[in-house]
Amino acid sequence: MRVGEHRVPTAQLASAIEALLDTGPCIIEEIADTLRYSSGAVRVRLLQLAKEGRAHRQRIQGRNNPALFYRWHAGPQPGRLDHDACTDPVELSPVQITVHSYPAINRRDPMVAAFFGQHFSPRKMASHTVPA
Repeated sequence: MRVGEHRVPTAQLASAIEALLDTGPCIIEEIADTLRYSSGAVRVRLLQLAKEGRAHRQRIQGRNNPALFYRWHAGPQPGRLDHDACTDPVELSPVQITVHSYPAINRRDPMVAAFFGQHFSPRKMASHTVPA
């Protein structure tokens, strides 16, 4: 951002987004470029506007792209007065499933074994008894 350029104050960002949507539908990147904010900051304000019924989104179908793209419009979504589009499971982006526990692998990477030796196992130590 250049020194002479001004941005909308953060407290007024939601109103500025709503005014921009009144001129026509936009995607998040267009709004972020126009208002000179990050797409994350714009996304937070858009979801806030959607919960308040001041904006809504419609999915854009990509030909060979399975990603979810949305075009945002001003006002509540027609035909869905009691439905929150931002919490609709069909409209939400896919969730990455993470693993909280990993199975034990009783081996070491060859490079680690070269520096630190093979993995210590109490069972191996029990089988290797030292004669007295």
